[in-house]
Amino acid sequence: MAERALVLFPSGQDSTACLAWAPERFDRVELIVEHSHSCCLAGYGRGECPACTLRGDGWKRFSQGRAK
Repeated sequence: MAERALVLFPSGQDSTACLAWAPERFDRVELIVEHSHSCCLAGYGRGECPACTLRGDGWKRFSQGRAK
């Protein structure tokens, strides 16, 4: 039986670290990108509220391979 996990977490440095180590521990990692920002508009949001800014910046760093 394959190990599987569903991990839900808020944005921030700890969340980015989880995304970085998950592929090392699991055969398959899926990310919800299209609807993952916590904003009143959902999706990518407007980029105006703190949630949009924090999650957007964290995703940008992670996707560019700079998250440590």
